[in-house]
Amino acid sequence: MKTAILFCAALLLVLPAGTAHSQSAGYGGVTLNGGEPPSPKAPPPGFQYVTWPGFRVSEGGSEIFLQLTGPVTFKEKRKGSRIMITLEKTQVYLKNNLRPVITRSFNKTPVSQFRLRRLKGDRLRLDIYLRRKASYTLSSKNAGQYHYLIVSFPPGS
Repeated sequence: MKTAILFCAALLLVLPAGTAHSQSAGYGGVTLNGGEPPSPKAPPPGFQYVTWPGFRVSEGGSEIFLQLTGPVTFKEKRKGSRIMITLEKTQVYLKNNLRPVITRSFNKTPVSQFRLRRLKGDRLRLDIYLRRKASYTLSSKNAGQYHYLIVSFPPGS
């Protein structure tokens, strides 16, 4: 025990200042312009992976985005205050990506939360729960080795 404590104390003396909190310089995660996680293994033939569900708020509104290993076929449906986007032949790369993303604390978005759900038949569904009715647009883009599906909400929606 004493050896472990001495080792940790020695390590703190050797590390340059700021090394322990490298994220203090800004967000280092996935964005629509980079900051990508390590590349996943190749998906099974005919399938794509969702490697990251993301969210951002800006002066231009708010966006939910899915980072994918390639383009996917999808269907959208709206039911009350819920938007459902079903992705065909798509799997999550990490089980953690199935957790809900709670966004209700962000005042400039109509989105209260969203999550991915597994469906039968090798499909995933993106469920978006709105706190109020809002318009949205769907778009996609390629950036680097990834493809993105983007759900955009205009400002004030």
